[in-house]
Amino acid sequence: MGNSFDQGDFIRHKVRPEWGIGHILRRSEDRIDVQFQHGLVMLKLSVAGTFLEPVTAREAAAAGITTTTRRTGAARTASAPRRAPKAQPVEPELPEEEDFDPDED
Repeated sequence: MGNSFDQGDFIRHKVRPEWGIGHILRRSEDRIDVQFQHGLVMLKLSVAGTFLEPVTAREAAAAGITTTTRRTGAARTASAPRRAPKAQPVEPELPEEEDFDPDED
């Protein structure tokens, strides 16, 4: 892999430069949670070396990135597409009793 990508490191995604500079918030056995300028992303360590490159703290500071970046929600897997919200069941509207005539065609 070439880089250990430890918690606190600054990185850049080679394929997604529009994400900006990221700050590694957490590292587990098989993944890292990274707060990029666009949002929080979960990345697998098995592919991190291919897609990530280190950024110096000086370069991050020049871009306005600090280690106090706020966490804005649950991490999202970078390769997983965003899903539409689940549909909520809707009760059918029934006509008022006085308007309902079962013999009417």
